[in-house]
Amino acid sequence: MFAFSHRSEETWRDGQLMSLRSETVEHGENLHVEGAATPDGFRVVSRGGPFIASAATLTSNSLWTPAVLEQETAVDAQHGGIIGVSARKFADEDIVIGGRPVRATRFGIGKSGAGYTYTRDVLLELYGWMIPSAERVLEFGPADQNEALCNNKVDAIIFEAGHPNGLTQEATTGCRARLVRVTGPPVDRLLATHSDYIASVIPGGMYAGNPDDVPTISTLAVLVTSSAQPDELAYGVVKAVFENLADFRRLHPALATLDIKAMVPSEAVMPIHPGALKYYREAALVH
Repeated sequence: MFAFSHRSEETWRDGQLMSLRSETVEHGENLHVEGAATPDGFRVVSRGGPFIASAATLTSNSLWTPAVLEQETAVDAQHGGIIGVSARKFADEDIVIGGRPVRATRFGIGKSGAGYTYTRDVLLELYGWMIPSAERVLEFGPADQNEALCNNKVDAIIFEAGHPNGLTQEATTGCRARLVRVTGPPVDRLLATHSDYIASVIPGGMYAGNPDDVPTISTLAVLVTSSAQPDELAYGVVKAVFENLADFRRLHPALATLDIKAMVPSEAVMPIHPGALKYYREAALVH
């Protein structure tokens, strides 16, 4: 069961955000975000640390103001940080307000810059498929993509996640979606030029109506931390995972194929925390 609650309070003055305070519980995890207007901009403090946003920023709660249609970014009121905003006009229609018909415009607002949209853009470029103008793009969040597919608003969607996952299961059972093979020369070029992608397979039978193995691509996940974290803490986390890998693999099917040697990061990509490096050397995983 997935549990979620969100409470947010904002103070606005003359169309400008003055303060933000939110409490979110997401699947048992408590998230806290605070923000306040300062002479340098809007300062936000969350688990990810403090940062300064534009003084004219909006938040992810700001669907009440038409200004959201003109923004490219907003403060994420649930997690902190900055998220991309994409607005698309769908249609004009008449709605009733106060007993009177009013002409209104329907807009779809989605998030840009997520991992799956980056993968989409990279693949389109390798296939030579270019989007000629932003007006022809419809961007949806992951759950909204399923609704668009099942309601025949789009013919295909791109989604990136660990398998199995509930959204893909929903699409394959709810509207008989079929998984598409991600293979061919453009994909080979992607794998040859982007080390953060690897060839992968979605096993046949994992999803309803998809009995055969489906070749695809995957991304590698990286656990990162601050250099300010104590060496003994980083050492303890890595040691706990590696020495209990059998139990760790059972936490989710996506973890079942983890290989110890493949889990050791490369210093060519980013520096390895000294505490983690100590364990890798003790376990003879690096020299």
